[in-house]
Amino acid sequence: MSEDYEVEVALTRSEVARYNFYHIRWLIILDIIGLGIFLYIVYTSFFHPDPETRELFRTISIWAAIALAIGLSQPFIIILQIYLSGAGKSDSLMAKRIYRFSDFGIHISSMGKRAQKKWADVREIKNIGNILLIFTSPKLAYVIPRRCLGSKREWDRFIRFIFERVKREK
Repeated sequence: MSEDYEVEVALTRSEVARYNFYHIRWLIILDIIGLGIFLYIVYTSFFHPDPETRELFRTISIWAAIALAIGLSQPFIIILQIYLSGAGKSDSLMAKRIYRFSDFGIHISSMGKRAQKKWADVREIKNIGNILLIFTSPKLAYVIPRRCLGSKREWDRFIRFIFERVKREK
């Protein structure tokens, strides 16, 4: 019989933000590239020696600004939802949950509700800094912050425990 882990988690706003930004990281990278291209277009629209080229780049810069605004809206909306709205989805993500990890799977208790996931249901595990993401679907992960396990040694033992159970079921 192996050791079970019981972890009480109440996510902070910054942990919810990291979880959400993990899902849109490629969009953010594209936004940064787009911002660089946009700055080049704007620069060219002011300083190119040919007046026709400047005019063309001014027109392109308007469309580029619209495209960039659309791309940057997703991270902006996430920030508003998490840090400014004070209600809604982020509050339910920050609600206290109790996870019990055993040889049989993951048992979750939250706000009077209970759920259970078998180790075979775990699709992917990602360790992103001080947060462990245990995915049971492409867009749903259980978020376990390192701070909930105390020491680095305990954190490493916990991660090893999770990986061993998932590997055994695959």
